[in-house]
Amino acid sequence: MGDNLWIIEADGKVRKFREILKKAGLTGPVFATGGHLFSAPKSLRPLLIDRDYRDFRIPVRPERVAELRQAVKTADHLFVATDPDDEGDVIAADVFKIAKAINPVLAVSRIRLSALHDKALAKAVRESEFLRSEDPVPGTVRRVLDRWIGGTFSKGLPVGRVFSAYLAFTATRVPVIGRVIVRYPAKEGAAYSATIPLTPDNREEWSQRLKEIPHCPKAVTGATKEISRNPPFSFVDALLALQRDSGLSVTEGARRIQNLYENGILSYPRTDCRGMTRETAESLLPLARKLGLSDYDPVRVPEKPEASPHESLHPVIGDLGRIRDPVDRRVVGMITKSALGSGLPPLLVEKPDPTNLPEWTQALDLWRPMNRFGPDRVVSLPAGIYPDSPDAIVLSGLMEAGLGRPSTLPVHVMKILSQNVLGKDFRPNGKGLAALSKAPEAIRSVEFTRRMETILREMKEQGATVESAIEEILSVLPVPVREQMDSVIVDELPVELPDGNLLELVQKGNTIGLEFGLI
Repeated sequence: MGDNLWIIEADGKVRKFREILKKAGLTGPVFATGGHLFSAPKSLRPLLIDRDYRDFRIPVRPERVAELRQAVKTADHLFVATDPDDEGDVIAADVFKIAKAINPVLAVSRIRLSALHDKALAKAVRESEFLRSEDPVPGTVRRVLDRWIGGTFSKGLPVGRVFSAYLAFTATRVPVIGRVIVRYPAKEGAAYSATIPLTPDNREEWSQRLKEIPHCPKAVTGATKEISRNPPFSFVDALLALQRDSGLSVTEGARRIQNLYENGILSYPRTDCRGMTRETAESLLPLARKLGLSDYDPVRVPEKPEASPHESLHPVIGDLGRIRDPVDRRVVGMITKSALGSGLPPLLVEKPDPTNLPEWTQALDLWRPMNRFGPDRVVSLPAGIYPDSPDAIVLSGLMEAGLGRPSTLPVHVMKILSQNVLGKDFRPNGKGLAALSKAPEAIRSVEFTRRMETILREMKEQGATVESAIEEILSVLPVPVREQMDSVIVDELPVELPDGNLLELVQKGNTIGLEFGLI
């Protein structure tokens, strides 16, 4: 007798997933893919993409594929709960094809969890849909095009849709490399504050200015005004805040947030949204009351746009005291403060009277909170220059340029830094300029990546195929670039790697089949 089989990604989620299955009254074994089941060969040459835009892939962990095939044989219904993002959709499609190759009549459903919680699971199961045989457009198209671009133009130096566009972007802008904290003294009470972006061009100016401020005329209170609260954290917002306030690297911050999600403490992390559904905002009311935030109102929390697949980061449990690790407590504390703070009334602040103040202060947004206690209490850094870490600087630049997605940004940051293509001012150095020169202007344009993402969203909504989506994206490139890319693809994919080693692919009998879409 078969049973439900639940497919997730991370091995670390298995224990927690079993717990929420039991709480939700659901049964069946849990199988973790360990991430992607298949990947392209590490080398970009040969390219191994054919004229139907199919790419050659091999198992990341052949033993995991074999274990999955065995598990599928005894299942009556497959529930694929891989992460609710484009990468998770690719893994789900691979699981579907493996399952259907073994049991063509097996029911395979896709569920999308917003949090590792029994209520979220029950809701996801109610809203589940049967998977279809088509490859998911966004994830598949990005994978194929990124390898195709890299394999065509990378010759000695890397070329990539995000990598090259980031270099081009940094070559034409003044990078933000940190913060300047200004504390302007008042005749009475606390100093007025402002935060100024630090750049390579203004560092010396502000170093001198900070020395002058103690000798300037002291400010007196002027007008009062309301300031809207900051929205809840997106994934990148949280990574930058953790680096600046806790010293966590982008990679370590991402790892900790992911682990807290896998333990059912935080919502799905890899989100670019800064809003929540009304239902989620209301679910945080007990936690707000417990923390003494009696003015928290769910109506004030920015609403999640309909087009956004995920909500902003937020806690999903009310008992935050069970978090033992002090760093994890700080991570959850910052995210909780951001989520609940967005539902507080506007901040009432005092502005200084500009009379008798130096002219340069007019451009600063100096203020201090009128209520300096409770949620409005600010633990301020001393006045000074605070450079960001290299990974935070690159992450901020990628976000400013609109490059990459939450799920891939930490990887892009590490790749950019590992290539040593940036100088001390975080503009392209000699190697960076040489790498930039390898990329056609159309490819290294930030507008190309933005246009590509727009096309992918539209084609996904239309239910388009991978082939039609790629054709649409190629149509925005100049003819010479398309011709150069076309010259490296092959008429037919091989069934062996170039060194002669047989692929350990999903097989039907003894036949390796392209029809399963796994190479």
